[in-house]
Amino acid sequence: MIESGYNGWRNYTTWAVHTWLSADDEHLATVREIAAGRVPDERLSEWAEEHVWEGLLGVNENDVPECLGADLLAWALGQVDWQELVTVFKALPEEAEEDARPEGVA
Repeated sequence: MIESGYNGWRNYTTWAVHTWLSADDEHLATVREIAAGRVPDERLSEWAEEHVWEGLLGVNENDVPECLGADLLAWALGQVDWQELVTVFKALPEEAEEDARPEGVA
């Protein structure tokens, strides 16, 4: 099955990662720094994946147990269009950070 987009994004996983990264001030600030290249050796995909593994499973990505959940999470993260996210976060003006958050998130 080929996914044809979701809410104006390439796919659901890209939209979901954007939604969660935008919902937290600390994450949003870090993501913007990485996307703008102010953290030159950091890649948004690597940073986000590391935080997803730690946040959801409480483990380092290298210590993830072999299980269906880990396989599905790895697959989902592989579907994210990281370049689309970098482009969106790079283009977001500083004063528009509040507007990037999903509806209902303070």
